[in-house]
Amino acid sequence: MKIAAFDLSLRAPGFMAGANGPQVMKVPKFDGAELLNWFYTTFVQGINGFGLVIFENYSFGSKFSREPLAELGGVARLACFQNGIPYVAIAPTTAKKYATGSGKATKDEMLSSAIKRSGFDITNNNAADAWWLYQMGAAHYGLPDAVEMPKENRKSLEKIQWPDLEGK
Repeated sequence: MKIAAFDLSLRAPGFMAGANGPQVMKVPKFDGAELLNWFYTTFVQGINGFGLVIFENYSFGSKFSREPLAELGGVARLACFQNGIPYVAIAPTTAKKYATGSGKATKDEMLSSAIKRSGFDITNNNAADAWWLYQMGAAHYGLPDAVEMPKENRKSLEKIQWPDLEGK
């Protein structure tokens, strides 16, 4: 099974899909509907061939404008739905708990933990978040590239409603 994970962001979304390591997508300087159209097209191309898409759910405590991020989340969900690809949206606090043991971890703590455990030279917080989201899916579905995590951290996987991927 192939998993794609995204940390959705309007200007520098993180992306992770296997051996290539986490990456940051380059986003043109579009706004409004033009930006959403670019994201939809790019997202559909990016998820083609995957059996599961994971992305970070909305951050309700975010200091950023909620409307554009909500629209982006809707675009991601629509792209998955229209292409028959199951998806799961993971709460930021759940991802933080899995990665660091604390649901209140900072972006820098998430990055530091990803660098320590991944073996990749990750320099971007969004790429680190995408790597962690991927790792959560890999751990839940028993993929061989899942990193070993403490039992306490793994308990956060139980809070997620994972899709049944039998036969995917």
